[in-house]
Amino acid sequence: MVTRVGLVGGGAMDAGIAEMVARAGNPVLTLERDKASGAAAIVRLENSLPRAERAGKLSREATDSARSLVSITLVIDDFADRELIIEARPAIEEIKLDLSGDWTTSSPTQQLWRPTHRPSR
Repeated sequence: MVTRVGLVGGGAMDAGIAEMVARAGNPVLTLERDKASGAAAIVRLENSLPRAERAGKLSREATDSARSLVSITLVIDDFADRELIIEARPAIEEIKLDLSGDWTTSSPTQQLWRPTHRPSR
């Protein structure tokens, strides 16, 4: 069972993913390109969780718990202990290639693309 999740980016879609992972009770580490982007990602979460609480979708305790499970990093190597990494960056080739370059310089490619238990994937 996956419990430690890494998320590349904290944009609108990524923030929603981070929130859902945290609401499920799993720690999520979000990789951002700079401190300002990281702060913006936290603001998105801080705006979204109370809306869910006001709508009756979350208790106050669940809101606080989810908030505590999301953290930001600027260092890709911090993903070393993550069991699942979700990449949801825009489909812009330059952005995707930049990320893949980061992966291959920080971790051996064989570790990143290990076989799964689902060979059809």
